[in-house]
Amino acid sequence: MHNLIVRRFLIIGASLLILLGLELVTDSSLLLNIPNDIDVITYLSQQSEREQAFLEAQRDYLKTQSDILQDFTKKLDNQKETILIEQQRIEEERFKAS
Repeated sequence: MHNLIVRRFLIIGASLLILLGLELVTDSSLLLNIPNDIDVITYLSQQSEREQAFLEAQRDYLKTQSDILQDFTKKLDNQKETILIEQQRIEEERFKAS
């Protein structure tokens, strides 16, 4: 019985020592991995450049879509005008024929 109690204290003590060691080692390694000011500024600058490039690409895409829409509208207007002229010519021919 006495031997069992000693073993449990040893296991608990070893576990606590391991946890304490991990805590100390982990804190120091985490402190070493904290980015410095230059890293943060560099990251923010790169992020800003990526956002700027994305916005420019989006603007170019929208401009291209707008140009396509304007061209399509012009073609439709030209087709409408051609159809109206053709209808007017057909009506004049019908009027002359009668």
